[in-house]
Amino acid sequence: MRRRPILVGIVTLAIAVAFAVTSIVVGKSRSKNNASAPQQKVTKPDLPGTVDGNVNPELIQDHIAYTLANWDTDKSVRSSMEAELKRRNLEIRSTEGGFHVKDPDGFEVQMGGKKQ
Repeated sequence: MRRRPILVGIVTLAIAVAFAVTSIVVGKSRSKNNASAPQQKVTKPDLPGTVDGNVNPELIQDHIAYTLANWDTDKSVRSSMEAELKRRNLEIRSTEGGFHVKDPDGFEVQMGGKKQ
């Protein structure tokens, strides 16, 4: 059970390191260029499966969802989760399959069972 959070942490760290290295390399290459030369914006075609929010705004992800263990089988999980969310003074939007709350940045977080 603890493998998934560890794996997510490792992947997140790897992505952060990749971005940091890319920023350093790009920064060095830009500083070598002639500062007086006008910079041309290079546009690359979108990767397959890329969502264009101008064309299909409904396809942009607007929340993240977590499936909680035993949510569907143990009825005490829902009440325990609700009590903890209330203890943290979070505004809860309850649905048949779970709960929705906002994270500190205002991003919606959904939690519940497999049928949420």
